[in-house]
Amino acid sequence: MVCTLEALADTSVRRQRYAYRGAKVLLDRLDGGIVELVDRQATPSREEAVV
Repeated sequence: MVCTLEALADTSVRRQRYAYRGAKVLLDRLDGGIVELVDRQATPSREEAVV
């Protein structure tokens, strides 16, 4: 999947976030920054999980 950093950082579309569960980052040129964004997409916060 190819997307911009802005799109990856946007967690407002909750329905599509499930697609990131189990995703593997093959190349991260941001020293873990991409992995963090993917993990954030895949894992709802405590507040998001309650809603």
